[in-house]
This record gives sequence, structure tokens and C-alpha cells, in this order.
Amino acid sequence: GLSAAKLLWLVSHVAVTRRDEPAHRRVHLAIEGAASFLRLPVIAEALDSLPRGLRVHVQLSGLRFIDHAVFELLLTFQRQYEASGGSVWIDWGRF
Repeated sequence: GLSAAKLLWLVSHVAVTRRDEPAHRRVHLAIEGAASFLRLPVIAEALDSLPRGLRVHVQLSGLRFIDHAVFELLLTFQRQYEASGGSVWIDWGRF
């Protein structure tokens, strides 16, 4: 029972940390844990909350797992954010 609970927590836990640098018009977003479709709304909300026109650095080196839905979300965000005048750098780390 405890092993199943731990496994469920590992595959459903994601943390999104945001650090703003207003003087440089830059935002750093670190996503850690398991980025699966289960946590897609959390990641989407963090991305949607970013002001337009900044330089955004998305750090993924703390991820243990990323699924196709989150991968597509990140690529779509990058395309749309850059079309609105900002820039996005996604640091895929080991992925």
C-alpha cells in the first residue's frame, strides 16, 4: 500500500517555481518532478500567468518525466508567446 502511494505521488507531483527579474524584463520558470497530463493544468496556469513581452527562460532539468501532452503545451506556448512579442528559451536539460 505504501509503495503504491509513493509511486502515485512520484508520477503526479510537479512543482513550478517562478523567479522574476523586472530590471532585465526576464522571468525564470523551473518545472520539477513529473510533468504528466495529470498536472497539465498546473503547468498551463503558470505559463498563462506570465506577462507578455518578456524574455522567458523555462528550466526543465529538474524533471524526472515529461509526457507528450506537456511537451506539446510547451512548444505551443513558445510559439504563441514569441508571436506576441516575447522570447522563450526552453532548457530541455537531459531530455
